[in-house]
Amino acid sequence: MNYFHLTPIRLAPGSIVQPGNWGRIIRKYQSPSSNLQTFGNAWLMARELIFESVRAAQFSAKPSRLDAAFCCLDEASARAYQNQADGAQIQTLHEVELVDPTKPTHQAPLPMVDYPPPMTPFIEQTTLRAVQYWSGDPNGNQEIVTLSPLRVVRALD
Repeated sequence: MNYFHLTPIRLAPGSIVQPGNWGRIIRKYQSPSSNLQTFGNAWLMARELIFESVRAAQFSAKPSRLDAAFCCLDEASARAYQNQADGAQIQTLHEVELVDPTKPTHQAPLPMVDYPPPMTPFIEQTTLRAVQYWSGDPNGNQEIVTLSPLRVVRALD
């Protein structure tokens, strides 16, 4: 089965996307400084830590987002995600396949990784969203979270 993955650069067919890049970026986030610009978004990191905590406590057989590769089930879902997360359309969409389909994989509702509504309790709402995400709620566009590397079949952009 083929999926759809966005990358900041165009990749050739046969290229391999290793899992874990998202976690690598999150782990490089820096503590804030009063006089220097630092790398990272504390709200995004808080979301990922809550998602990881819920996964470890209630869904430990699911692959960690921090160690995974991500892709969408179909091109329409990938384009919808791109329109939301990459307004400048800088990312390149690729059709991909799992290198090792036996690796842990989870299908999750992509809207659950959005921030909760404004002025709501962040921890409570994000925890509820994490439970829906790891439960595999079928509502909304879906993403695949996998520990398998992804092999590029073709670039679409």
